[in-house]
Formats: sequence, structure tokens, C-alpha cells
Amino acid sequence: MDNEKKTVSCEDGDRVRAYYDLGKRVVDDRPKRERRTAEKRDMIFALLCLAVSVASAYLLMFSGVGLGVSLSSLLILALTFIYVSKEKKKGSAYTYICAALYSSLAVSMSLSDSGFPKFLGVCMMFLLYTVIILDLRGLRVHEAGTYRSVGDVCFAAFGLPFSAFGDTCHALTHETDGAKMKMRKAGSVLIGVLFAIPVLCIVVPLLVSSDAAFEAVLSRITFNNVWDIVWSLIIGTLAFVLWFGQLFYSRWEKRGEPKRARSGSVESAVLSSFLVVISLVYVIYLLSQTAYFTGGFSGILPEGFTAADYARRGFFELCVICALNLLFVFGVWVLEKKEGERGSGLICALCTFLCGFSMFLCSTALSKMFMYIGRFGLTRLRIYTSVFMVLLFVVFFAVILRIYVRKTPYMKAAIITAAILTALMCMVDVDGAVAKYNTEAYLEGRTESVDTNSLGDLSSDAVVPYLFELLEDDKYTARVKEILSERADVHFDVSCDEESGEWYIEDSAYSFGRYNIHEYKAHKMLLERFEEYYEGLDVRYSEGD
Repeated sequence: MDNEKKTVSCEDGDRVRAYYDLGKRVVDDRPKRERRTAEKRDMIFALLCLAVSVASAYLLMFSGVGLGVSLSSLLILALTFIYVSKEKKKGSAYTYICAALYSSLAVSMSLSDSGFPKFLGVCMMFLLYTVIILDLRGLRVHEAGTYRSVGDVCFAAFGLPFSAFGDTCHALTHETDGAKMKMRKAGSVLIGVLFAIPVLCIVVPLLVSSDAAFEAVLSRITFNNVWDIVWSLIIGTLAFVLWFGQLFYSRWEKRGEPKRARSGSVESAVLSSFLVVISLVYVIYLLSQTAYFTGGFSGILPEGFTAADYARRGFFELCVICALNLLFVFGVWVLEKKEGERGSGLICALCTFLCGFSMFLCSTALSKMFMYIGRFGLTRLRIYTSVFMVLLFVVFFAVILRIYVRKTPYMKAAIITAAILTALMCMVDVDGAVAKYNTEAYLEGRTESVDTNSLGDLSSDAVVPYLFELLEDDKYTARVKEILSERADVHFDVSCDEESGEWYIEDSAYSFGRYNIHEYKAHKMLLERFEEYYEGLDVRYSEGD
């Protein structure tokens, strides 16, 4: 079969060539980052950053989020302010509020033993740190406090450090010699070390198999410890390059003056008609469901509902409706063709109604959740949903202010509120609060029972003191003993001599990096009161190496 030849017409070829020239012109016109070299002060700062990054990676991945993470996080913030101080740039009041909240969250890492709040705390610290860098370096191109500033945060957090990754490596490994750049000795050493690592992977096993003494030395280092260190070095070094690049190259990053939002292209009549229809549906919905929504304020359940169904149904409705209302309000702001700064009065009124309606939903759902908690006690999920409702209420209130006061920084209000709520959840320890409320409610007779299985499932050691309070209740003694013994197995090794029947406890050294106050207190209490949940057994305590 003859080979078919594809032909391209002159017109098609010219079009392809035009697209190619256009793409090449866009690439060529794109501003390129000038390659720079790190000075002596930068190199000293880089060594400190590298040490902190590797230590933070190890603590986060293998040691546990505790005092070590608190100290390393505070050190990161302190190093940042020291490094930036040379340029004599001062942030706004918002910058220092974010720094104070960041510090509070860092401290709370050693005050809490609840996993999810601490995860939120670490994420919130990352966000607050990015905002601090954004303001100290003057990298904003959108008006601060608006939804468009999210783009600035994304640029400072991801765009700048990742785009400057290669240039940062070049700056660290090269130095300026007159008008030329040359590889610095530290860079040459680093490259040599990197090439030596794969060679060691081959040489070390051969040495181990050839010499018993060398094998005995390496046997003292456990396999897990070696890989913990290796992964900490890898992740920590990558994080260091991104962090240092963010600080180093943001010094010269020019992004222009902050821009105000542009007016949209959709007529106000179209948008107001849309909002009127939505608002009318909400009004009818409110009138038809008055008893359902307001029953939570008076503690009265509508007919056919259990407290659980009543609270859950209200919450999921809240999430969907509030998300849609926020979408409607922001969509109108972007699309409306404004004649003045504030836009149409009717649209402002309708947006206010949507926000007020959402705030009403938040209030009713929160009241129903309180009624549910009063009947059945606390759980982690009930606390998280309640906190989320409070955050939504504040966000909608800030949006209402923004409708009538142009300069209201509603995004700043949302970030500050989220940081405060996260810090509070960490400081009070959510799991500890659940155990405290449920135990006290049962012991005081406000509830008929307490779910010991749920208490056993809580991860925080803040529940241990309340388990000891339930230990004296005959109804739960057996189950509580099981839970306390399980907790003890996590903290120290327990063994029994089969001949003598005596129990031995070997207390391992407590890790400084993972220290948090609740875990430390529980550890001490479980040791001192061991006989209470192993009643009748002869207990000997021996401190481990």
C-alpha cells in the first residue's frame, strides 16, 4: 500500500507560524528573575534555616507535634523578622496581629493532645506566616482584605518559592568574583556529598558483610532511626530551599501597586431580578418552617423529630444554603456593572438579606446543637460543627459591613477569627473538653449515662483524669480499667513474672520533642496510680535507661 503524504496548505502553515511566533513572543516578554548570589549574611541565615527546617521535618513526621514544634515554629518566626529587619520595612497592625496569633498557635501545640485541632493549627500557622511575608515584603497587587487577595497569598505561599527553586539553589552554591560568578566551596562540597550518597548505599552493605566489628557498630543503629533521619534530611532540605527562596527573592520581587476591583459588565437589573426571586423563595421557606427553625431557641422538638435528626438536618441545610449565599453575593460583586463604588441600592439590600438569612440559619442551627449536646453530651464532631457555625456567622457579619463600608477587610476578619477559634480549640484540648463535660454531666446527674467506649476512642491523654473519676463508679469500673490499662501500654512497657505473679513497669525515656502538658500529666498519673486499675497485684517500678 502506498504511503499517503499529508500536505499542509500555505494558509494553514502561516496560521501555525503565527501562533508559534505569538507563543515565543509571550515567553520572551515574560519578566525573568535575575540570578543572584547569597552574601555572607544570607549564608549564615541559610545555615540556621537549614537546621531549623530539618529539625522541624523530623519533629512533625516522627516525633509528634508537641513542645519541639512549638519551639521550632517560634524560631522560624523570630528568624524571619531578624532577616527582614535589615531592610527596615515595617508591617501594618494586621501583620503583627497575625504574628501574635501565629505565636499563640505555636504555644498551643504543647498545650493540646488532640490530633485534628493541632493539624488545623499547623495549617493556620502556615497561612498566617504567608500573610506576614506578604505584608513585610509588600507583595500585594490586590486590595488587602478582599477575596482577590487570596491570589496574593497563593503567590507568596507557592508561586514565588517554587518558581525561584532553581535560582535559590544557584544563589546558595555560587558567589560573585568581581564581575563573574563562580561555584563556592560550600556548593562544591554539597555536590560531592550528594554524589557520595548512592555510592554509600553500595559500599556500606559490603563492609557490613566483610567485618563483624563494623557490623556490631551499625547494629546499634536501628533501621527505622536511619530512615527517619534520611527522610528528615530530604524533606527538611526541600522545605529549606523553598523557605529560603521565598525570603531571599521576595526582597527584589516587584509586583506593582495594589489594584482595586474592576466593575463588572452585567446590568444591575438582571442581577437584582435574580436576587429578588431567590429572596422570595427564602421568605416563603422561612414562613413555612418557622416552628422548625425556631424550636431550637426554646428547646422544643418539632413533631416527628428526634434531637439527633433535628440538629443534623439543620446543620447540613446550613452548609449548603450558606455556601450558595456566599457564592451569590460574591458573584454579584464581580459581575455587577457599577456606576458608583457601592453599586445599586437594591442589590445591596438584597445581598444584606441573603447574609442576614444565613446568619439566622447559623443561630438556629447553633441553638439546636446546644439542645442536642444538653441531652446527649459532647463529641468532637459537635464541637467542630459548632465552631464552624460561629466562623460562618462572623464571615457573614463582616460581609454585611463590607456592603455598606467599602474598606471593610472581611477576609482579614475571616482569617483572624479562624485563627482565634483554632487556637482556642488547641488550648482547651477538644478531647479533654469532651471527657470533662460528659463525665461531670453524668456524675452530677444531668445525664443518665456516659459512653465509656467513646471516651476510650478519644486520642488525647487529657481524658485520663476523668477516667479515674469514673473508676469509682461500679457501673463502669470494669470497662474503665480496660481503657486505663490500654493507655498504660502506650506510655510504658508492662510485664508480669509468671512464677511470682508480680507486675513490672519499664518506663522509657520521655521524648522532649513530643512533650505536651496533657500527655505528661497522664503519664505521671498512670504510673503513680497503677495499682488502682491493676488492683490486688504486686507492682514494682523500674526506670528504664
